[in-house]
Amino acid sequence: MRKFGVFLIIVVLFFSMGCSKTTDKQPKPEIGKKEQIVQEVKVTIQRMHVDGDHLTRVQVTRKKEETAAKTALLALLELPSDKNYFNPIANSTIKLLSFVVQENGIAVVNFNEELKKIKGGSLFEQLFIGSIVNTLTENQEIKAVKILVEGKPIETLTGHLDLTEPLKRNENLLHK
Repeated sequence: MRKFGVFLIIVVLFFSMGCSKTTDKQPKPEIGKKEQIVQEVKVTIQRMHVDGDHLTRVQVTRKKEETAAKTALLALLELPSDKNYFNPIANSTIKLLSFVVQENGIAVVNFNEELKKIKGGSLFEQLFIGSIVNTLTENQEIKAVKILVEGKPIETLTGHLDLTEPLKRNENLLHK
């Protein structure tokens, strides 16, 4: 009889605590789920100036990606043109497919096939590619940049600059 009384008390407590309807409308916290904290980071990019003859170093604050280098690259590729800077691929179908920094310090930047459709002369090609290379080499661990399309090397973008080898930083493109 005593076991039955203890059992009855446990059942009553169980139903009164766990089975009653809650009137509190607050959601229950999920166990094991962490809140995502959005970190922002300042990165330096080199944008094409609207005058079309140089790059300008610009600091921007962006949501941090896996690395500061990738954050800078995405900022460079996504920031729209404005009264001071020109971005030929903002709002285009050109997409970054992957970005990897190899142990030897070479950043491999892989774009979709749409990159091949970009048009421009020799200075445009130098500035466009230079903005990518110089932005990434702002990060001291990156020594050079290899540009791929759909995972494959390309010879040139618009016919003026050799892209078969990794490219190094070009300080001459920066506005003095």
